[in-house]
Amino acid sequence: MAGLGGMVGVFSVIIMNKVVPIIAEISYTPIFIAIAIFVPLGIGAIYFFARQIGPVEK
Repeated sequence: MAGLGGMVGVFSVIIMNKVVPIIAEISYTPIFIAIAIFVPLGIGAIYFFARQIGPVEK
């Protein structure tokens, strides 16, 4: 999972470095809206994929 997370992190940086300058020519508002949407989606993904968060040893 750590490798998959790292890979997604790298690809998202590459994609955002290409997309943000194109969007910023029009306005920065869509970028801030996307950031505001991605944060709750990330938190929701953690709770969805890791349903029982707790200590490893009980």
